[in-house]
Amino acid sequence: MANRAPGFITNPNRKIYLAASPCRVRVKYGREWIADTIKGAIMYESDHLPVYYFPLADVRTDYLHRTTHSTYCQYKGEASYWSIRVAGKESYNAAWGYERPYDEMMRFNLQDYCAFYWDKVDHWYEDDDEVTAIQTRA
Repeated sequence: MANRAPGFITNPNRKIYLAASPCRVRVKYGREWIADTIKGAIMYESDHLPVYYFPLADVRTDYLHRTTHSTYCQYKGEASYWSIRVAGKESYNAAWGYERPYDEMMRFNLQDYCAFYWDKVDHWYEDDDEVTAIQTRA
C-alpha cells in the first residue's frame, strides 16, 4: 500500500467499517431534499457514534459549496467540507467527505460518499419516518 493510514500502523486493532443501510435515508434542508438514497451506508468506528454516508450520486451536489475547512483523521485521511445553500439559507460546513482516503478505506469506496451533520440540516428521514434524535459529535 502506497498511502497507508498512519493510525492503523500504530493501532492495527482499530475497527472501522461500512455496512449497507437497511432503509431509505433522506435529508432535507429548507424546502429541498439534499440527499435521498436506498444505497446508503452506515459507518461504524470504535469510540464514535454510527454515521450515515450517502453515495454522491444520490446527493444534490448543486446545493453543496466547498469551503476552506478541513479536518484530519489518521485512519481515513483529510476530510473536505461543504456548506449547503438553498434559497438564501446556508448551513456552514454541513457535509464532509474523504476525496482521497487512505488505502485501507478504499475497499469501502469512501471517496464516492459524503456525510451530513445531524444538527446542520432541517430534517432526516429513515424510510417514511422522521428521525428527531441528534447524533452529532463536535
